[in-house]
Amino acid sequence: MMKNLNGYQAAFVGDYRMLARAIDNGQHPDDIDENGVTAMHYAACNGNLDCLKLLVEHGGDVNKGDMSCCTPLHLAAKNGHLVCVEFLCRNGANVQAKSAKGNTPKRMAKLNFHNHVANYVGRLEQEKHMWEI
Repeated sequence: MMKNLNGYQAAFVGDYRMLARAIDNGQHPDDIDENGVTAMHYAACNGNLDCLKLLVEHGGDVNKGDMSCCTPLHLAAKNGHLVCVEFLCRNGANVQAKSAKGNTPKRMAKLNFHNHVANYVGRLEQEKHMWEI
């Protein structure tokens, strides 16, 4: 369901107040725009942590994929936004999620030379694997 584009724009540029207003006016954090993307994807892509927090507080799904099956974690990792990656992971983001091309968030970080992010996600993958044994 497409709703007020101002919420997507607000998440994109990091305008917390405009995003809060869009949510108050009925835009759900999981609503998608004409590109199949949620406000959380835009916030994660651009490193807008306060907007991510607001979206999660209002029920946003940290594991919702876009049209390429990329989650907000994929986009934050791809763009090197470690603080956003940490926040998403603490709020249940799947570190092993795969995009339509088969890339995990760790792989996307590595492909874009964000080794600090890839190392962080790699440690979480190892911890998850240890709990599964």
